[in-house]
Amino acid sequence: MSINYKPLLKQVRKKNMSADDKGTIRLASLGKSFAVGSRFVDENDDKKLGGIMGRRNIVPEDVSKEDFMSQAYRMVVASNKSLAEAIAEEDKVSAMKSTKDVGNIDDDFEEQLNQSESSGNTTADRTNKDGKRFAGAAQFGEDRLDEARKALAIDFTMDEFKNSPKLQKRVYGWHIKDIDKAINKLGEKGNRYDKNGLRAVAHLGGIKGMNQYVESGGQYNPKDELGTYLSDYYAKFSSVKGNRNV
Repeated sequence: MSINYKPLLKQVRKKNMSADDKGTIRLASLGKSFAVGSRFVDENDDKKLGGIMGRRNIVPEDVSKEDFMSQAYRMVVASNKSLAEAIAEEDKVSAMKSTKDVGNIDDDFEEQLNQSESSGNTTADRTNKDGKRFAGAAQFGEDRLDEARKALAIDFTMDEFKNSPKLQKRVYGWHIKDIDKAINKLGEKGNRYDKNGLRAVAHLGGIKGMNQYVESGGQYNPKDELGTYLSDYYAKFSSVKGNRNV
C-alpha cells in the first residue's frame, strides 16, 4: 500500500524542530548558506527526527538511485519512533476502511438481519449474563471477531468495531462468505434448505451449529439467551426477498 509520506514528515518535523532548525531552513530557502555543523535536529537525540540532512549516511548501492525524498522517508522511518507509529496507525485505519472483502452480499438479507439483531443500530452494544459481549448492527461476538481479525489480517478492538460502520461492513462481508463456503460443503443436504435461512442459523448458532441443524434434520435446535431458537431464525429469514438455494 502506498503511504503519502509528505504530510507525515511535515507533521513530525514540525513537532520536533527547534527554533534554530527553523531559522536554518528559512536561510536555505532564501539561498543563503548555513553553518557547517548545522542540521535539522540533534543527531544524538533518538526522540527527534533523525538528522537526514546532517548525517553522512552510507546508502546501499541498491537504493542509491532512489530520489531524495524516498531516501529521506526510508531513513526517517527507520530512526524515528513517532513517525513509525503514525504510519502504523494509518495502515490500520486504511485496512479498516477497505471494502475489498465486502463483495455483493444480499442487501435485503443484511438489512433484515441488522434490523432483527439491533434495529439497525451500528453502535449497539450488549453483554449477556455469561459476560459475553456483542456489538454492532449485526451483533458480533468476540469469538467471531477474532476469526475475522485472523482472516482479514487486521487488528481492532471491540470498541473500534462498534464505532466503525465501514469496518462492520467489511467483517459482515467476510462473515457471510465464510458461511456460504460452509453451506456449499454440505452438498445435497444443504440444497434441501433455503440459503438465507441457513445463513441466519449460522449467524445465530455458529457454523458448527448450522451443520448440526442440517445433519439432524432440524432436531438440533438450541435457543440463545433471548429465547430465539435456530428454527425461529431459519423460518424468519428463509422468507427474505431475492432468496435462492445453494
